[in-house]
Amino acid sequence: MLKDIVFLPESQEHEIRSFLTDYEKGLNTYIFQTSGSTGPPKHLSFSKNQLIVSAKNTIKFFKLHERNTFYLCLNINTVAAKMMLIRALVCGAKVVCGPVTKKIKLPETFNIDFISLVPIQLEYLLSTSDLPLKNIIFLLGGAPISRDLAEVIWQKEITCYQSFGMTETLSHVALRQIANPELPYTALDGIHFESNNGKLIIHYPQLQNKPIETNDEIELVNDSQFYWKGRLDFVVNSGGTKIHPIEIEKRIHEHVGLTSIVFGIPDKILGEQLVIAILGDETQAISKKKFKFLESHQIPKKFQWVKTFHYLANEKIDRITTINECQYHEWREIL
Repeated sequence: MLKDIVFLPESQEHEIRSFLTDYEKGLNTYIFQTSGSTGPPKHLSFSKNQLIVSAKNTIKFFKLHERNTFYLCLNINTVAAKMMLIRALVCGAKVVCGPVTKKIKLPETFNIDFISLVPIQLEYLLSTSDLPLKNIIFLLGGAPISRDLAEVIWQKEITCYQSFGMTETLSHVALRQIANPELPYTALDGIHFESNNGKLIIHYPQLQNKPIETNDEIELVNDSQFYWKGRLDFVVNSGGTKIHPIEIEKRIHEHVGLTSIVFGIPDKILGEQLVIAILGDETQAISKKKFKFLESHQIPKKFQWVKTFHYLANEKIDRITTINECQYHEWREIL
């Protein structure tokens, strides 16, 4: 058991203690479930040694040690939350466990050094907290970062890293500091990358005997650095042109403040037609002029307003469920 762990009210105490008890008993097989953001959730098995390998990589990168205090505010059912606990166990750090909420508040009675959270939590924290945040290392994952959030991070001079990883890699394999201009993701020790026609291949021999093939499209800088372009699962092929929806969604949010999901629907001529579901309880029409900052092939052809998006436990948008619901509503032309 962790030598120093504090449970604040509504902080998943029972679930966290159960996981820690299994770990201390010497349980050697751990089952993790993928998020389900790109397909049906899968169950993956890892050994205790693999957990420790991943934890040590993060500890080394951030120079974490036993005098540090971690803050845990993620759902304990996620890999990200469990790996925070493993890192604390390996390096002997103190852990303060808080409630899992989008509107997080750091406890004033503890000096937090290291925290892992999702973008929506960081947005709220930076807009509401009066506590000094410059001495905290923020590890951000789960969803893309908007340009607005990146600018606040730069302005406040926050030490913040965006993580790249997946359940298959037991949390992150690469990190990039949020800076201006945008920096590439850089591999942790013992990890290197290659590109197969733009598709990311991860070599992590300490964790897996064979390369991990992803569905992420990247621009490879060298064998330890890359820029992430998007998920190949989400790519829309419209008339032979590949379109990356997440890139378009980010630009739409930055320029006109709309939260949206862009995707393709079957089209007899184009193969796929680009459409957009926009979050909001609205009725007004949308014109092409609203998207004048996009290239012509990036402008959706049809739209619909959606009252709610579905979200996964890690706060990623559940694209599959949300897109499936759009099938039951009428598309309107963007004129």
